[in-house]
Amino acid sequence: MVTISSEFGLKKHYNKEDSEKLQRKQIILTNYETLRIYQLNIGTIDFAVVVLDEAQKI
Repeated sequence: MVTISSEFGLKKHYNKEDSEKLQRKQIILTNYETLRIYQLNIGTIDFAVVVLDEAQKI
């Protein structure tokens, strides 16, 4: 499991290495604001399941 925050070290622009690092994780935990910031990298992940707790912000 990985918690994505500013301390995780992702770049805001697309970065293949960041996307590959995330793809190897079983569980990714983040919040809506962080998802928006890193959407170019997180959007490349092939998720089997997505659970939204902050769905009202979409």
